[in-house]
Amino acid sequence: MPTRKIKFSKYHCVFNELIQGYEADQDTNRFGIVNLEEEGFEEQPSFKKGPPIGPAVISEFGILPINEKTLASKNFNLWIMHTNFTVDSVVADCIESCPGIETLDIITRYRCRLGFAEMFVVNDVKDTLTKLLCEEPKPTNNNALAQESVVNFLSKKYVYWALIVTKGNALVPIGSDKQEEVEQRINSEQNIKEVTRSWTTQQTTNL
Repeated sequence: MPTRKIKFSKYHCVFNELIQGYEADQDTNRFGIVNLEEEGFEEQPSFKKGPPIGPAVISEFGILPINEKTLASKNFNLWIMHTNFTVDSVVADCIESCPGIETLDIITRYRCRLGFAEMFVVNDVKDTLTKLLCEEPKPTNNNALAQESVVNFLSKKYVYWALIVTKGNALVPIGSDKQEEVEQRINSEQNIKEVTRSWTTQQTTNL
């Protein structure tokens, strides 16, 4: 199994430039605001004039203005985390359990957007995530306790689960509502030393 790696890049919100451009160029009608009178439409008595709302998006809740109050990037410290392994439900649970992680949005199989809480040091949270997701634990007497803790977590959350111990003594948890999905994940892993399955107490060794 390849060594797990993650890296972080600051989240870039394209709407920030849109807002800045609107504020700088609103007098030039850069965004194509239509004047009804110039287009030959008569103003109806029911129309109420007000200040332009600026850039907006059409959503299921109606037209929503795009401004600093509605942008997630202005309210959260957002970063993109890139991985070389699948960000599945088990990995997502590990990320959400990390102190300092406020929001999690999975974008693709190898990419997710994280929001870091205001009262935490970002670099400390990144280091914790790296240790949680990437570092292989050294073989010690505490490894059995770590396995027991992971098994307890999996058994409470998933109907079917498995815990893989690699030849480097890394723990790879797998969970799903379907047994065949867990088996597929097990078969896709390499360097397996032991596997514990929820539907059997047997451990298998892959030399």
